Amino acid sequence: PDFNINVLDQSIELNRYIENLKLQQTDALDFLLQESLINDQWVPNTASILLFSENPCTLIPQAAVRISCYSTNGIEELRDDLTFNERYEGNIFYLIEHCFQLIMEKLGEMKVWTINGEEKLKFHEDAIFEILVNCLVHRDYFLNDTIRIMIFNNRIIFKSPGKLPNGINFSNLLQARSPRNPKIMRYLSKATRLSSDKKYVQEMGEGLNTVSNRLKDAKLQDPQFNYEENIFVVTLIHGSREDHDVIISKFIKKFGSINNQQLRDILGVLSKDASQILS
Repeated sequence: PDFNINVLDQSIELNRYIENLKLQQTDALDFLLQESLINDQWVPNTASILLFSENPCTLIPQAAVRISCYSTNGIEELRDDLTFNERYEGNIFYLIEHCFQLIMEKLGEMKVWTINGEEKLKFHEDAIFEILVNCLVHRDYFLNDTIRIMIFNNRIIFKSPGKLPNGINFSNLLQARSPRNPKIMRYLSKATRLSSDKKYVQEMGEGLNTVSNRLKDAKLQDPQFNYEENIFVVTLIHGSREDHDVIISKFIKKFGSINNQQLRDILGVLSKDASQILS
């Protein structure tokens, strides 16, 4: 109720959204009223703030994304390994565009051993984009935690506040369709990205399926899903999904030998010692 409605009336993001949809109704406040994003007392709901306010964090501090980079392949998040740690605030459209570009840039700074030698850490752009969108669309905005994205030399981890919505679990995750925040999903699915002619949401409920399919295409391991208390965690590991014996044999044939670090990277093993696989 204390929000200054003129902030939305003058919102560049909202006016761009209306123009993008080519609507006959071009007045920002009339659009919000017709779409029930504000009430007849000019009070906005949470979805309108998250989507179109320049900085929703002034009212919803947890509506931010923190990106951290660690120069290590280890499991622990040690401060000594931290090379980048920034918090980003803005509406959902801004966070998707800005954080996606930053994540891809930071991934390119990491190095991991592959069957072809040491290369830049690389995942398919569609997989990264879909997980980022899922985090911002489906997170629980009542929880005080921010979204966290952690990039290591051999993996990337997305932590989204909130458990899966009712009716969805790890066994039906790729098939079920039950958005936690349907208004956010609805408006995001209509919008076209600034950087391309693609939609932010290609098809309702297909995001994590796209992630899984893109990783298979790249012959990388399937995404890992788990919980950390009230946080939904997605981990992408840059490890081959090919048979261990075959991949090890190829590497040794190409480079003459293989050490523990190379083995861990190539196979996507996160434990400190992967030598038992050789036996």
